[in-house]
Order: sequence, then structure tokens, then C-alpha cells
Amino acid sequence: MSSSRFFMVALVIAAASAYGESAQFRLFDRVAESAALEYRESSQPSVKQIPLEQRSVGVWDATLDLVPGEYEYRFVVDDQYRFSDIARTNVVRKDDGSIWSQFQLKAGERFFNVARPITPPETREKYTVRIAYRDTSASVVKLAGEFNGWSQESMQRVRDGEWERVLRLREGDYAYKFVVDGKWLLDPENGERKSVNGVENSKLLVNASTAITESDVTRTLEPTGDEVVSVFRLYAPQADEVYLVGAFNNWNGSRDPMIRRGEMWETALPLKEGEYQFKFKSHDNWWTDPNHPPTEKSDGNSVIVIRRATEEPSDPRAALGVLRM
Repeated sequence: MSSSRFFMVALVIAAASAYGESAQFRLFDRVAESAALEYRESSQPSVKQIPLEQRSVGVWDATLDLVPGEYEYRFVVDDQYRFSDIARTNVVRKDDGSIWSQFQLKAGERFFNVARPITPPETREKYTVRIAYRDTSASVVKLAGEFNGWSQESMQRVRDGEWERVLRLREGDYAYKFVVDGKWLLDPENGERKSVNGVENSKLLVNASTAITESDVTRTLEPTGDEVVSVFRLYAPQADEVYLVGAFNNWNGSRDPMIRRGEMWETALPLKEGEYQFKFKSHDNWWTDPNHPPTEKSDGNSVIVIRRATEEPSDPRAALGVLRM
């Protein structure tokens, strides 16, 4: 389980209200399907729970009117994970073993805190899926969705008028859109829809039935005139996920997942001729390629030089600059 399962930040702000103090609780979690706040006055045994409302992708909050006093609180995610605010040193451990954060509301004061709760175990399976977009008139196609925080990430051009991205995601459904030459568009080949904050998006279903198989992973790519199709491979039989990270994808650790083929991991990219630094990443582990060791000037990264083949190869794929690692 990767430590990236949850990235949470709790923000508590108190301000005066007609009822005493108004405290706003905010939680940042791009993966949670539901979130709630449990709280109580420190002197009272009864616990109250209120739902946190999702304001935008990964942003949950709620506002409470409270009288000045001392309070205990914790967050509840997906109705099962309970977290105290570990960024606050003022906590209390109850007889049942639960840990609660404590804070004091004072009239007219304003305060906030930032929390990074403990990462719970993730039980949902990961699957590899492919998203494709086809439009012969398009020049630049990007992909944005809940799986990448709605950042616009370039899709891979596989042939004239066709782009794709291979993603490795936890089982579930994700809202997404294409950004085609600057315009946000629904997926014309996918009729499934998911609304986020009242905005209609295409819905990506990730499960065993939608996952692509090993035989469908590395399809033949058709590069442009100044590109070379390069296949990167890594022997890592114990790994459960591997990503290719380097200068060609701005060192994005989640953009280019590799696909398992037996004990090997593989992915293909169309790259322009030149020299590139790169590494393989699995969770928090970073590996260099033993066949392309670091140089004195590569700062510990593997270095590969991409050049178009000049001789007729025995292996047809070698004409496309296939790198065997």
C-alpha cells in the first residue's frame, strides 16, 4: 500500500457567531468517498457526529456554532477510518484506546491547525485501464480527472488522430474530461456520466472487467517523424506496481505506469531523439536501470540516449528504437 492513499489536511478556524464561536473544519482528501467529524466537549461523555460536505474535488468541510470551551475531535473517512489530528500535540487517549485531538475556543480568537492523519490500509485492488480519444482535427489532447486532481496531463499520441493514457488506479469510479486544444470535452465514446459539484463529467469505471490484459498492454505505437518508440523494461518480480519517471514526463511519479509481464515490467513511450535521465519508482522506492547506470553528471539517475536505427535490424521492432532493459 502506497503512502499516497490519503493526503489529508485538517483546517480548523474559529470565529465569533451569534451562538458563541463558529468553528470551521476542513479536510483535504482526494480519494475519500465520504467524510465526517466526531466531536464533544471535553467535560461531556456524549459524542456528536456531523457529515463533512464535499465542496470541490478532495475538499470537505463543515461549520459548527459552539460555545467557548474545550473540545475533542477526530475525523471519520469512508465510515471506517478514524483519525486524530497528529499535527497537534494536544491529544487525549481514552480508556478504549481511541485518540482525540483537543482544542480550546476562546471568544474573539481565530486559529487553525494542519494535520496529516495516519494512513490506513487500502484494501481495494488496483487495475490497469486505458483511456483513448480520437479526433483527426485535434492538435493537443490532455486528460484531467479525479485521479490526478484535475490537473491537465498530456495524453500519448499513438497514431494520427488518436491519443491514449494508461492508468493504474484503485477499483472505483472516477470523473474525467478531455482538454482538446484548450476546450473541456466529455468523452464522446463513453456514455457513462458522473456529476461533481453539479458539473457533468464522463465516468471511468475501474474494475476487473474494465482492466486491460497483458496481451493488450503495449500496442504498436506510430510515432511522428521526429519521434522514436522506446520500450522500457525492468525485472522486478516482487513489485506490485512500477512507474517510469524521468525528464520525458517532468519527473511525474504517477503519469507512466509500467505493466507486468510475468516477472518483467514494461511500458512504451514515443520520444524524440536525444539523451534522457530516468528512474523506476515503486511506492517510495526509486531504482536506477542496471543496464543504463548513472554518469558523473546525472545526479544518480540512469541515462539513456535515444537514436533512430541506421541499419536494417533483425528484429522489426528495433527499427522503432526499442530499448531492451
